[in-house]
Amino acid sequence: MRSIRILDRAARAGNPPAIAVALAFIAAFALCAAAGAQQNALPKGLPELKGPILITACGQSPGGVYVKVVCRQVKLEADLEETATVQTLGARAYKTLIVITGTSLKGMGSAGVELSDEIKRCTELVKKAKASGVKVIVAQVEGASRRVDESDEQSIRSMTPLADLLITHNQANKDGYFTKTAAEKKIPQIFIDQQLDLVKIFPQIFSK
Repeated sequence: MRSIRILDRAARAGNPPAIAVALAFIAAFALCAAAGAQQNALPKGLPELKGPILITACGQSPGGVYVKVVCRQVKLEADLEETATVQTLGARAYKTLIVITGTSLKGMGSAGVELSDEIKRCTELVKKAKASGVKVIVAQVEGASRRVDESDEQSIRSMTPLADLLITHNQANKDGYFTKTAAEKKIPQIFIDQQLDLVKIFPQIFSK
């Protein structure tokens, strides 16, 4: 988890050396995973996922930074745009949109936006993505720390039912919300125990 804290500080301070340290940590994990781990069990009905990828967060949480670093590590082409709009999506031939859920009051304050603005922005973005044939992953990758208040709930509950694929930290699913929503909406669901699991999962679900 130390690498996540480094990434958060690096993202807020614009600290390339700190990001490099986190990248080295992830690289070491990836080598260990490749050497000894079996592939994670994947759900049926996975959408066909390809790059390039557009990443944004509904609520300005730092989880998007981590996902961007993972994409870089596993050589997936991805752009992180914290305030991505329909125009951003249309500016490049993106094939996948990843929306991170969970909120940061500090992040929204720095961006000068309210949660209602974020939900509207991301809802419009997802609708445009679906209309354009872009697959949508909704990801809660920060666990219990991004499911603590009503702001988190609004971000999660507005985005989760819209996904083509859900990626969810187990610690965020203690009440079974994600399991229930995935079943009701027939959305494939992948659970992770820690953020570093994405280093193993992304190469399995994205076509090169």
